[in-house]
Amino acid sequence: FQTAFPEIFKQGGFDMVIANPPYVNIRTLTGAAIENTKNYLSKNYSSASKCYDLYVVFIEKSLNLLKQNGFLSFIVPNKFATLDYGEQIRKIILQQNTLLEIVDVSNLKIFLNVSVYPYIIQIQKKIDLDNIVKILKCSDKSDLLQNEQRLFISQKELLNAKELNISLNQNPNFTKQFSVYLKDVCKIQAGTTGFLATKTKDCLFDNINEGLDFIVTGSIDRYAIKLGNVRYIKTHYVMPKLVYNEKIITKGKWKLFNSKKIVIGGMTKVIEASYDDKGLALGVGVYCLTELLYHPFFMLGILNSRFITYFFRREFEAKHLAGGYLAINVGQLEKLPFPVVNLDNKNEKTLHDKLVRNVEIM
Repeated sequence: FQTAFPEIFKQGGFDMVIANPPYVNIRTLTGAAIENTKNYLSKNYSSASKCYDLYVVFIEKSLNLLKQNGFLSFIVPNKFATLDYGEQIRKIILQQNTLLEIVDVSNLKIFLNVSVYPYIIQIQKKIDLDNIVKILKCSDKSDLLQNEQRLFISQKELLNAKELNISLNQNPNFTKQFSVYLKDVCKIQAGTTGFLATKTKDCLFDNINEGLDFIVTGSIDRYAIKLGNVRYIKTHYVMPKLVYNEKIITKGKWKLFNSKKIVIGGMTKVIEASYDDKGLALGVGVYCLTELLYHPFFMLGILNSRFITYFFRREFEAKHLAGGYLAINVGQLEKLPFPVVNLDNKNEKTLHDKLVRNVEIM
C-alpha cells in the first residue's frame, strides 16, 4: 500500500477504509503455500490468534492503514463480538481505537443464500475511553433510518467486561456479579467433533442389536431424550447404533459415550438438558457434562431454568441464528453462571433436595 499510494502515506494514511472483508476461517485453508501465509499472519498480526477468521486480520490491517483520526466502516459476522478468537481484535478496537457505532443487521437478510449474521461496525483511529458507543438493533430495513431506537453503551464499560465481550445490552457488566461458572462444577465436553463427523458415520448402523444408541441435538428435550428417528449427514435412521471402531473412535471418546452424563442440545431455541443414565453415543452439536459436583438432577433443574436461557441469549446474542435458534459451544457453556451450594448448611441442602425431587417427577 505504501508503494502503491505514496502520496497518501506521506499524509499519514487513508482518511477512511470501507469494506466487506472475506469471511473465511483459517482452518478451511490448506496447502503448502497457505501454511506460509498462516505463519506470516500469526507473526505480524496479533488478531491472528486461535481458530481465527480472516476478517479479523483485515480489520487490524485496515486500522493500520488509517491516518490518525481516520475512520473504518466494515460489515462483519457478529461472532467477532463474543467468540474466543475475536478477543484480540476486540482488544485492539477497544483499547487502541474508538468504537463509534454498531448496527446489528443480523436479523435482516443482508446476503442472499448465505447464512451470515452481520454487524456493521464504525471505528475511529483515536483513543477516547470516555466514548459512548451507539447501538442500533434492526428487525426491519426501515430501522436503519431510525435514531430514536438507538442504545448507548460506555466504551469504558465494554473494556471492563469479562474477556472484552462486546454485548449490545446496556449493562455489559451483568456477568460480574457471578463468581462461579458451569466449568467450575463439572467437566464439559463435545460429543462427535466436526472433523470426525463423516468418519463416525462409517460406524453408524440402523436397527442392530450391538453398539450404543446414537442421539443428535434434536433428540434432546428438557428432562427427556427421544431415541430413534435420527437424521445424520443426509441419512435417516430409524434406530441408529454406533459400533466401536478403534481406528475412528478413540478409547477416551468411547468411554465418555458409555458413561452417565448430562447431555445438552447444541442447536435449540432454549437450553435443553437431560440426564443420560444408560450411556449414549453423541453426534455433532451435542455436549455433555461429567464429573458433576452436585446431584445431576439439581444441575438439570438449574440448566433448564428460564434464567439460564435468558442469560445465554443476553450474553451470547451475537451467536444467534435465523429463526431464534441458539448455536451453543463448549466455550459458552463454560461461562454459564452456577449457584454455590453448601450441602452442610441445612437451609441450602433443603433447597437443593427440593429441586432434586421436583426434577425426579418431571
